[in-house]
Amino acid sequence: MRKWTQFRLGSVLVAVLFCALAAAWFSDRSHLKERIRQLSSRIATQEEQIARLQHRLEVRLEHAQTRYTWANADEFIEMIRTVADEETFNDKGPSLLEAEQPLIDDVVPRLIELLESKNERTVERALTTLQWIQQHAPEKIASHSSQVVTGIGPLLSSEHERIVAMSMYTLSSFGTASRGMLSELQTLMNDDDAWLAPDAAIAIARIDPHERQVVALRLVELIEMKHPNWYQAAFHLPQVADSDVARSVLEDAYADAETDAEREMATIALNQLPSVTEPE
Repeated sequence: MRKWTQFRLGSVLVAVLFCALAAAWFSDRSHLKERIRQLSSRIATQEEQIARLQHRLEVRLEHAQTRYTWANADEFIEMIRTVADEETFNDKGPSLLEAEQPLIDDVVPRLIELLESKNERTVERALTTLQWIQQHAPEKIASHSSQVVTGIGPLLSSEHERIVAMSMYTLSSFGTASRGMLSELQTLMNDDDAWLAPDAAIAIARIDPHERQVVALRLVELIEMKHPNWYQAAFHLPQVADSDVARSVLEDAYADAETDAEREMATIALNQLPSVTEPE
């Protein structure tokens, strides 16, 4: 009877062990299948993303290999008005930089006229083109600088913040030629409720370097008051303020940060400053 009991108990233990192994194998198998499914899904997604990127690269390469030439100003202006997608505009637009001076002289006044358009996209493209020319071929637009600045001026009071921001950036690219707009920009810079106050401050510093100290003080104010767009002020502060002052202000901003995003922005701004060398 004792042998029989031992035999039965042994059999039960073997059976239990077998069942446990089987259950473990089945569980691992299920987890493995799920893991494979997840990896397969990720691979499929990544392959799809790669395919889309390759297609975009091929399109850009095709456009890059195509030299656009413009017969006249009408043709270029029509492209700005009618091209449906921004990618095509960004591919075709810069080709104007290679045009001869007579064509540039015909196009620029037409671009200034477009700044009065009711179509937001048309205005943005006109601003972008003027900025392209000024940045990459300033000698071709130099004789038009005064008219360009005058044409952009009214856009600083546009109801569209994006157009205001683009106008300030374009004006700043013309440097001292935009000094006539400093009063309007200072009004924006000193408006605590204006989202683009930090952008106006930076534009002023780029237009008139003598204003850098005033701009630095205003950026510090915007950071310390936690202006809704203080991130922008923090990012640009190292470019206009004394390094020690900027470091102190940004370290305080980091210490006072209430979210990870705020701490990250303060860190990005601090990283623009030169490293502090410890005394030996």
